[in-house]
Amino acid sequence: MNPEDLIIAPGQIALDGYVAADEDARFMDGGGFSPAMVRNALRLVQGDVTIWVNSRGGDPHAGEAIRAMIAGHAGETRVIVAGMAASAASLLIMGAARIEMTAGSLIMIHDPHSVVFGDAASLRSQADALDVMAATYARVYAARAGMGEEEVRDLMRSETWFSPDAAIATGFADAIFRPTEIDVPAEMSAPAAGQRVDEAAARRVVAAMCRNEISRPGAEFTAVPGHNQGPAMAATGVPDMEPEEDAVVTVTPDAPAAPAPTAPTQRMHLSEPAGGQSADAVRAAERTRNRQIMTAARPHLAAGAFDEAFVDGLIDSGVSYEMASAQMLERLAAAQPDIEMASRSRQASTIVRDERDTRREGLTIAMSARLSGDAIEDDRARPYASMSMHEMAAAALGRSAPGFGSFDSRERVLMDAFHTSSDFPNILSTSVNRILERQYELTGRTFTQISREMTFNDFRTHDVVRPDEFPTLTKINETGEIKFGSIGDSKETVALASYGTGLSISRQALVNDDLGAIQDVLDSAASIVPEFEESTFWTVFLQNSALADGVAMFHADHGNLAGSGSAISVTAISAGRKALRQMKAADGKRVISMNAPTILLVGPAQETAAEQFVAQAIVPTKASDTNPFTGKLTVVVTEEITDNSWYLLVPPAKRTVNFRHGYLRDRSMPRVRVAEPFGQQGLKMTLEHDFGVGGVNYRGGFKNPGA
Repeated sequence: MNPEDLIIAPGQIALDGYVAADEDARFMDGGGFSPAMVRNALRLVQGDVTIWVNSRGGDPHAGEAIRAMIAGHAGETRVIVAGMAASAASLLIMGAARIEMTAGSLIMIHDPHSVVFGDAASLRSQADALDVMAATYARVYAARAGMGEEEVRDLMRSETWFSPDAAIATGFADAIFRPTEIDVPAEMSAPAAGQRVDEAAARRVVAAMCRNEISRPGAEFTAVPGHNQGPAMAATGVPDMEPEEDAVVTVTPDAPAAPAPTAPTQRMHLSEPAGGQSADAVRAAERTRNRQIMTAARPHLAAGAFDEAFVDGLIDSGVSYEMASAQMLERLAAAQPDIEMASRSRQASTIVRDERDTRREGLTIAMSARLSGDAIEDDRARPYASMSMHEMAAAALGRSAPGFGSFDSRERVLMDAFHTSSDFPNILSTSVNRILERQYELTGRTFTQISREMTFNDFRTHDVVRPDEFPTLTKINETGEIKFGSIGDSKETVALASYGTGLSISRQALVNDDLGAIQDVLDSAASIVPEFEESTFWTVFLQNSALADGVAMFHADHGNLAGSGSAISVTAISAGRKALRQMKAADGKRVISMNAPTILLVGPAQETAAEQFVAQAIVPTKASDTNPFTGKLTVVVTEEITDNSWYLLVPPAKRTVNFRHGYLRDRSMPRVRVAEPFGQQGLKMTLEHDFGVGGVNYRGGFKNPGA
């Protein structure tokens, strides 16, 4: 896109789409604008300039650069928000001397966002940088609105949306734009004194300008001063108008004026549609506009927020898709109450976006169904059931994607979806996480058969008091006196740790809607995390680390380690069971009751011998031939035990269980985050998981080195 393309008429510039850094502008292909493009466009405009803005935002540094250019322009600068000025776009409009908003437009301010991948120092450094950026931008907003900086920071932190009235009340805008006040381009003859542009015709000029369809300088218009017939206009880029031989702009005098027969009628001709479009192209544009409006309105029709008459009226009116979207937003916003801000008497409103929540959840359900192959039963997801990845991205942006057939166009909509304030990154990550959680839950883990799960409230080291250290109950004497015991000091500790790895989905896979690539990532993640937990747990188990008493978990001093290794047999198993049955509590006196083992833990080397032992059903000829452990022990096998050693363990429900493992409260599942927005290297995501394991009690296990 060239800087000249931003100029829609003499003295008129349109900034529509993503606010991009100059180095990213080459990837936009007409889907946004950059500081260099705006700088060159302003150079081409002499004197006063009107800048039409419709943008969800983008790069805040680019937004600030454009704001400074607008503020420094030699001439009066007027911004008209026609649709939306959100995020970085709300920053750039602050440079204008006058800010106006169309009736259905919105302004949004919020704290700057960033994505960073690295160590703790990198994350803290980025957080500090974001704080500096937020404070800097707050000063810009505060200076424009005449507010306190901290007051603006509160608005930014809560991501505040302003309707035109609220923006004017808070000082972020000066007036609501009225179509009758439009600055008619120089190529259109000026109305005679005391006349006004016909309102219907002016609206069509606004629609054309918002869609960048007014012809470039050099196009020819006809104006007939004093003409008092029905409204008509040469706007052959506006879909509901056919090209006419002699198109006119009609102006109606506010009061009867004396005829001027000597003034010649200035009559020019538009020999082809604006921008050099053919009639077929105009009809194609009309069909595209209709589809876009219907696609955007469909969820709200289903929810009952719109009726068909309203949507038909938008289509029949001939307004652009952008202006139709603005009118939809205006209607939705009108149905929501303003939220009065207690901190100021002037009203600013935050729009309650129930329709956005519905769309976000519908898209999330639809994408999850595509990834899993499940049928869609939720009505919120049905409008998106057959959409491809880039069509869902367009829907998240509030657009339709009927013509995204080329690689570049599909890539552009994905770029916009990931780099603006749209919900698409959250929709994708939520969908991926839902499938990941379901697959993760279906994957078995060996250690859960011998370890008890616990919940961590945070990442601090957690003390685990052994139940055997609690004093036993004693009889209350006749005086009602209760004797107090003490809890032992040998508390064990378990700590939670965070783990993560990077995942990558190629740019080609996303643009080509290759869900198989994402499914491969999910399958890998669903298997990697349980394998990681297995490896982590058994590494800790087999390290046989010292407990709080300074003695290893399995040690002769604890009475839970055989003096010499032996094969699995009735005699060896009996010795291990006896050792566990005779374990005493912390006071050294009380024997722990019901402390018999039920688990025989082995590695592959002893797996067959263990299974034969517990399944052995011998017809005895004498008492010594019987196997008293038949049906009493469950064999648990882990590949992490590589020697002939074997263990007798109590079940996890027992208070003397050896090991505890756990997860962060409300975050027991692995999760995927978008680490770097979609770009030339594809989509970078991180797989993160919080997991902790530790030994807590030696009294629930017995080890035999094996033979």
